[in-house]
Formats: sequence, structure tokens, C-alpha cells
Amino acid sequence: MRAAGPRDQRSRITGLHPASTTFQTSARTASRCRAITAPICSTSATACGIPNSSFRAIPAKFSLLSARVVNPKGGNTEFADMRAAYDALDDETKIEIEDLICEHSLMYSRGSLGFLELHRGRKRDVQPVLQRLVRTHPLHGRKSLYLSSHAGAIVGMSVPESAAVAIRPYRARHAAGIRLVHRWTLHDLVMWDNRQTMHRVRRYDQSQPRDMRRATVAGTAPTVAQQAAE
Repeated sequence: MRAAGPRDQRSRITGLHPASTTFQTSARTASRCRAITAPICSTSATACGIPNSSFRAIPAKFSLLSARVVNPKGGNTEFADMRAAYDALDDETKIEIEDLICEHSLMYSRGSLGFLELHRGRKRDVQPVLQRLVRTHPLHGRKSLYLSSHAGAIVGMSVPESAAVAIRPYRARHAAGIRLVHRWTLHDLVMWDNRQTMHRVRRYDQSQPRDMRRATVAGTAPTVAQQAAE
């Protein structure tokens, strides 16, 4: 993870994800990151966080976030090291979850907040994709938990069964704690590796603007062979 100043942001970025966006968060959209596994998370709207684009068959590799308008109160971004979360699991749990596959989709994260009309109009865009619960980083070989508010059921399990199994990984994620809190200043640029990091925005004064611009670098391979998720 690296933070850069405004001059560094002039460098050309290649390999951007097709869904890379430049956007301005609004008061309403800024807090839409509640996990589908709400009973095991706090009631904060940004309780569990995400790695970017886990709802895509080939998830994002890196993300870059730049501050253009900084909210005067709150709005920090927190990052969690999911390698540490995996390491916090006991050996029995590591064995149990090693080969588990989860379904990820925008319909889980958005549907839990009641945005059902979007799903009917963009059904093709919200079809579930498969992601491993435990990922092995291709460069250093360390394992990490691939958790996300976009994750719904675990393949082969009902939703209640999935939630029961997911409690331990989520508790491990909370036990590992937040490893970095970035307090934004104007023109900050932060980059991170989605393959081993979760992030979340914290509450801020929604009567004031907060303008953040993100670019997402596409991944190169799926975490698991894809098939139609049920």
C-alpha cells in the first residue's frame, strides 16, 4: 500500500479495469456497504468493507483512490490486512474453509439494502460469480481471507449454514483489526492490493461534500473456475 502526493498522480496508469470509474460520492451512496452477513457485523452502514470488484469473475488486482474534496468531519478510509485475518484462525478452521467457494454478486450487497429494482433491470450484471474464500497470493504465496459484502451463500450450503460457517472468518477479520487508518488530505493518492486487503469508509458529515476518484486495475485470472452459480 502506498500513499502519493499530487505530482505522483500525473503518472500514466495502464491495465485499468473496464469498470474503472471516476465518481463523486453522495451523502446517500457513501454509506451503502453493509454486509449480507449483518448479524455478525456491527450496525454501522460500512461495517464489513470490501475488496473492489469481487462481484466480477476476474476480480480487481489493485485500486487507486484520490481525494479531490475532503469532508471536514470523518470520512477516513480504513484498511484491514486479510493475511493477518487468515493467520488468526485456528488450524481446524483453516482446514475446514480451505476449499470453500462463495457466490459474490451486487444483488447480495444491494439487495440487503432494498435496491431490488436495479436487479430486475440489470439481471445480467448481477449474476453471481464464484470466488474462493481462501486466496493464495501469486507473488509471495501467503494465504488470506477473501471476504466481502458482495458475498452471499457458500456453494453447497444454505444461507443460514453459510452464515454459521462465515462467523469464524469474520471474527478473525475483526480480531486482526484495522491495520491502517488513512486520514485524507487534499490530493492524497492511496493504492492497495485487493487480493489481500479490505477497505471501508467511515462515517462523515453528509451535509458536506466528499469527492473521491477511483481507478481499478484489472486482475488477470479468476480465483476459481467459473460455472453458473445457483
